[in-house]
Amino acid sequence: MREAFERFAYPWRGTSDPHEADFARWVDGSPDLDESTHALLRTRKRALADKQSGAAENALDALRARGLAVRDRDGAQQYRHTGSR
Repeated sequence: MREAFERFAYPWRGTSDPHEADFARWVDGSPDLDESTHALLRTRKRALADKQSGAAENALDALRARGLAVRDRDGAQQYRHTGSR
């Protein structure tokens, strides 16, 4: 993979996520996010638990539109602000 990146003059950043330290574990109701964002994260969590992939994807799309990246780690949702809105 590294060779392919470098061959096309893209910088290789290694195998870890360069934004790893920017992710926070989602805590429902925390003051770090507004209520509508919490509602989307709740919807996504419920949809994943109920194996409703379409609803989970819709919630994820809405979160991305709000400038959030979301991932699942250790049984919990984590998010970071991407700076794009």
